[in-house]
Order: sequence, then C-alpha cells, then structure tokens
Amino acid sequence: DDNFDGQLNDIQKVRISYDVRQYTDKPTSTGERRFFSIDQKYIDYRKSNNNLPTPAEQATNLIRFLGDETNKNMSPIRYLPDNIYLKIGAKTPFFCGQILIELHDRKLITGEEITINNDYFSMKEPLLSLAGWEKYEAEKKGKFSGNYAFIAYKFNQPDFENILNNHIKQIIPERFNLDVRDMKGHTEAGIIDNIMRQQIRDCAFVIADLTHKNNGAYWEAGYAEGLGKPVIYTCNEDIFQNDGTHFDTNHCTTLMWNNDKDDLIRFEDTLEATIRRSLNLYG
Repeated sequence: DDNFDGQLNDIQKVRISYDVRQYTDKPTSTGERRFFSIDQKYIDYRKSNNNLPTPAEQATNLIRFLGDETNKNMSPIRYLPDNIYLKIGAKTPFFCGQILIELHDRKLITGEEITINNDYFSMKEPLLSLAGWEKYEAEKKGKFSGNYAFIAYKFNQPDFENILNNHIKQIIPERFNLDVRDMKGHTEAGIIDNIMRQQIRDCAFVIADLTHKNNGAYWEAGYAEGLGKPVIYTCNEDIFQNDGTHFDTNHCTTLMWNNDKDDLIRFEDTLEATIRRSLNLYG
C-alpha cells in the first residue's frame, strides 16, 4: 500500500511480506482464500518489531515448504518459486540461495543445477532427502527446538507486563541467550492462528501466565503440552492463593510472583532454575 510504503525500510518490508505469506499460504478448513489486513496499528508494531527469522528458522521454513508442496502435489516440484525467499523470511534471494546450498551440502535436500547470484537463484527439482523428510516430520510433531521462549498471557495487563518486560524478557536473553516472543501485535493483523501454532511448535519452551484466567493462555499452554514442549506456569501470588487456577493446571508447578522487590529477585532465580531443569541445563 502506497500509504505505508514511505514509512518502511527494506527489512521491515521483507518482514511484512513474510507475515502475509505465512497467513495467506495456509488454506482455511473450508478451502476459502485467506485475506491479510494491514492497518496503521500493525505497521507501527512491525516498525519496532521487525526481526527476520533466524537462518536456522529459515532453513526449517524451506524444509517445511518443500515437504508441504510435495505432499500436496504428490510429486516433486520442478523449481522453487521466485518469491520463496519471502516465504521463508530471508532478506534477499542471495541469502535464501545460501541456505539452500547449505541444506544441499548437509544432504537434507537433493537437486541439480544450482544457480545463485545477488538477485536470483534456482535449483532444478529440489526434493527432500530421507534425512530431510525425517527433519520435516520431527518439526511437524514439535520436536524442533528453536532459540526462543514463547510467552502466553492476557495482553494489556500492567501487572504482568511489568513482570514480563522488566524481568522475564531481561533474564532469559542474559542467562540463556534465548529470545522471548509472544503474539502481541499479531492479533490486530488477524494472523494469530497459524503464526501462533508455528511459534509454539518451534519454540524451546513456553511460559504461560494464568493470573487473568485467559482462555487463550490456557489453550496455548495445552497445545504446547500436547507437542511435548516444556511449559512453565506463572501466576500472581494473591490470585493463586485466593482463587487458584483451573483444576487441570492447579497440580502443576506454578511460579508465583508479586511486585515486592525482594520477591521479584527470588522469582527471577526460581525461574532460571526451573528453565534449567526443564531444558536439562546444568552448571
């Protein structure tokens, strides 16, 4: 849209193109075409949250694309589409081509006649190898573990967002070198369904805050549990002591927090220890 074009740099445009394709490429249950709505609120969000998928995530996206397309057509595809770099979240065709070559060298993809330059790349008859199919199936089942934590919570609640922004989002990158992601900002664009599933499926672990009895947080935690992902539950201490959480989770280990300074330090240390135990990280 020309109204937004002047507000965006090249990386932001690639990120938005990736979001659009992640949403519109997935069929609905009725087979209808999906439409992606871009408004000023979404543009403002992407201007400050424009990180592209990591190279490892881009490689996984490429494997996912080849597997999905082969299954859909019941035969190998002849050539990758020209816009494949946008579908996987690569900055340029050149970077996408480098990932393709790396996957080929690791024998995850077979193919012939690889051509790559700054503006173009191609490979004739790209196909997943047996090792590539094994990685595809593992990713589909949630066995791929990315370098980030996914946070499930009710948006726009100042009490927890203080905990999230000033504590959780500080200690996880510092102590584990992991990113922290959530779906805030996606909901306005109407892409929460498939993006959320992918984010949970590819994360290292999930933190689900149950303070505000948000059905979405419970659903996201349950989806992660079903995939075998580690899920760490948190809740405001007063809410947990007075009201409890849903009976399906009240037997699970729940880290409690409040806004007392000393308690917040203990919360950080307990969260670190719980993450280390959940991910089998010691020392």
